[in-house]
Amino acid sequence: MRWLRSPLFQRIAEKGETIAEMATVPESDLRLDLSMRASDHVWWEWYPESGRMVLESAGPCVLGYDLFDGVCHRDYWAERIHPEDAPRVMASLREHMEGKTAQWRVEHRFRARDGKWIWVEEFGEVRDRLETGEPGRVVGITRQVHDDHFLARLFGEADELLKGLCESLPVAFWLRDASGVVCLASAAAGERLPRLRRSLPEDIAADEAEAAEWAAVIRGAALGEGRRHLRRVRQNGGVVDLFLETRPLTGRSGAVNILEWIVPR
Repeated sequence: MRWLRSPLFQRIAEKGETIAEMATVPESDLRLDLSMRASDHVWWEWYPESGRMVLESAGPCVLGYDLFDGVCHRDYWAERIHPEDAPRVMASLREHMEGKTAQWRVEHRFRARDGKWIWVEEFGEVRDRLETGEPGRVVGITRQVHDDHFLARLFGEADELLKGLCESLPVAFWLRDASGVVCLASAAAGERLPRLRRSLPEDIAADEAEAAEWAAVIRGAALGEGRRHLRRVRQNGGVVDLFLETRPLTGRSGAVNILEWIVPR
């Protein structure tokens, strides 16, 4: 992560400066570093012996709360972790505090001021230990990742919808990735070509020459050239002729997939 290499984090984590001490630094890399990340980061220090936490954010707190003049208590944070996530979060924190992990990193739901649950990512490190060996100071960052989880859920639902369509549509079609492997196939295609899933042309083509010609068509589609072509494929112990349409399918990210389907004759 870029912020791990930022001047602010290096000064806090490596040089031992506290956020309170750095707040006295005028117009330095501190102001630039915080302002660049103010929209989705909170920097914090935690002193486990007293439970005191010192928070810093150049703008509105991503957790939706006032920063109480930059100071609060560990309980303020712990009480707002989602009950289903709390055991996992506390277990990972305990492992780090005991020195079993080099860094602490976890995602969990946090109750915002409006009562809604938002997803956040925590990253921290024990930087100082007491003479007893117990952690004396922990520094870290909290950032909001709610949008990431929302998009992941949205795409997951879209994926389920696509799979449902594949099962219900009577069209024999399949999708290949850029390497030519079939990554998605309709139920109708699976009925016509039982060996189609996760296959390459050589897996179902009638012979090597046929497979080479088919692979050339797929490479052309990956470059943006679609075409119709006649293919001889192995099916149920024999060889059949299929008239196929092979077309490029380019996503917004620029990634190219290849869509193929059996053309009715």
